[in-house]
Amino acid sequence: MVADQNRLINTASGWQDRIVPFGKRAENNKTAGSTPLIDATKYNHPECVKHLLVHHANPNHKNHSSISVLILASELRYFECVKLHVQAGADLKLSSSSSVALRLNLCGQTSLFCAAKEDRTDIVKYLLDDEANRHVQNHYGVSALCIPSQKGILQVVELLLNDGTETHVTPFDSQADELNITGF
Repeated sequence: MVADQNRLINTASGWQDRIVPFGKRAENNKTAGSTPLIDATKYNHPECVKHLLVHHANPNHKNHSSISVLILASELRYFECVKLHVQAGADLKLSSSSSVALRLNLCGQTSLFCAAKEDRTDIVKYLLDDEANRHVQNHYGVSALCIPSQKGILQVVELLLNDGTETHVTPFDSQADELNITGF
C-alpha cells in the first residue's frame, strides 16, 4: 500500500509544473502558471505548503509573471511560508525576469529585495542568515537598500548595512532616467 502511494506520488510529481492554468482566461484571472504550492503560499496556508513540499512540489517554479513562491511569500510577509520554502531548497537568487514582471516593475526583485521593501525585518534577517545576495539590484539598478532607505525603515537598513550591503549603488539606464530614480 505505501509502495503504491509512493509510486503514485513520484509519478505525479513530474507533472506538477506542467499541469498549471494557462491561456487567456488564466491570464485575465492572474492565475497563469499557478500551482497548488503557489496558491497555498498566496493565501498563507503553511500546513498545506509543508504537505505539498513533502510531496515534491517544486519550490523554484515560477508563474507566468515570473514570481516564485519564495518571492511571493516574502512580498506578502508570510514568514512561516518563507522558512518552509527555504528549508525545501528554494533558490534565494531567483528573481522575476519576464516581460510581465518588467511591466509590473518586478523585474530583478528577489525574495530579499521584496522583504526589505515591505519592512519585514524577520524575513530579511532570516534570508541574510541563509546567505541571500545582499547586493541584489532590480532591473533598473535599484538596490535592496534603496527602498528601505527611502521609506525610513531603519531596522532593515541597519540589517542590510551590518551584513555588508554596499551603499554606493545607484540606479541606471534610460528607464531609470524616465522614472527619476537615477543617482544624482
